Order: sequence, then structure tokens, then C-alpha cells
Amino acid sequence: MRLVFFPYAGTGVEAFRGWDRFMPDNVELCSVNYPGRGKRLNEPVVTWVPDLIARMDRALAPFMDVPVVFFGHCMGGMLCFELTRALHGRGGPMPASLFLSGVRAPQCPSLYPDMHALADDEFVSVVKALGLRPDSLFEEDAVVKSTMAVLKGDFQLVETWETDAAGPGGLPVPIHVFGGRDDRFVPEPHLRAWDEHTSQDFSARLFPGGHFYLHDDRAGEALFSHICTALASL
Repeated sequence: MRLVFFPYAGTGVEAFRGWDRFMPDNVELCSVNYPGRGKRLNEPVVTWVPDLIARMDRALAPFMDVPVVFFGHCMGGMLCFELTRALHGRGGPMPASLFLSGVRAPQCPSLYPDMHALADDEFVSVVKALGLRPDSLFEEDAVVKSTMAVLKGDFQLVETWETDAAGPGGLPVPIHVFGGRDDRFVPEPHLRAWDEHTSQDFSARLFPGGHFYLHDDRAGEALFSHICTALASL
């Protein structure tokens, strides 16, 4: 079985570095690496959801030869949901389950203002004030400058996200959602609203912490213990 990670805004594969220690030996970990970061640093950031979904569909096709589950946090959760919709629409191989973390259901309104069009200094100030990225991103000015195009492009991707309903009864894929109890941007009702998007099993679970609860050692370990239990039942 493969567990494919979809990183959140402003990050790449490093967002999940070290998490392999939680996984059983029979689960292979993979991570999507979006354009504009990591080994794809020289590629322009993609700011339109359908374009990025089409690229991920092509890139992941060779990896769908065994049972696959998708895990995405925040923007990553939005993207793995949209990719699953695309796979379903064209009759392609489907993930065995979706694990969505810290992301609102599409019918729920965003609880923070659109920011991608702000000037860089104002953008950084607002992101810092709202806690929409881990604090470590802003420790050095050089890091901020090097990631600004990526971060603003990702926010544009999220803030212009539009989606139709998954269809009557939702997707034929189990959806399990997770979040932080103190996440002021994705409260529990916005997590539980994902129930409308699956015709299969649904569950919701909260962990101590805010929007980036999954980077707390204890909450992260509890999260992956829960995921491993769910994987064992597939």
C-alpha cells in the first residue's frame, strides 16, 4: 500500500520529513512535490487548480498500481480531494481512502480574508498575525524572500478554489478528517461537513492544538496511530 502526502501551502516534501517512523513496514510513503519548490524550484508555481490537478493526475498514474491512500493537510487536503474527483470523473483508479487534515469542506466559507494580491510586506504581516504558516518560515529574511512567490502562489490557488458537488451521495471513497481543537480557521463543523462528499464511511477526529497541530510530537504520533489503524482495516 502507498500513502501519498499532499503538502500544505508554501511547502514541499519537507513538510512530512521524519513521519516514516510512524508507518508500518508494508506502507510505502510518497509525497507530491509541487512546481516551484525542491527539485522543481525553477518551474513556475501553478496558481490554477484544474491545471495542477491535471499535472498530478499524469504524474501519479504510475504509482496507482497498488492500493493507494491520499493524505493532505490544508491546501493539500483540497488538492487530494479534487484529484480524487478527477479520477472518479474519468473512471481511473481511485484511492482506497482520503485522509483530510485541517481543511474546510468546499461548501463552507473561508474564515480568513483573501490575501494573495497584497504587497509582500503586508502579506507576510497578515500571514504572521493569523498564524497561517508555522513560525519557523519567518525566522530568516532570506527564507521569506525565497519562498514568497511559492507562498503567494499557493494562497492564490486556495483563495480562487471553486468546486462543484461530488455528485449524488458524494465520492465512492471513505473520507476521514482530522483537525486541531483550537484551529480558528477550520472549526469542527467545517470538518464534519465533509460527510456530504462521500457515499462510504466517514469519520472526524480532533487533536490538541491549532491549525498546525500535526507538527506537535504528541498530536502527530496520535494522528498517525489513528491512520495506521484505519489502514489496517482497508
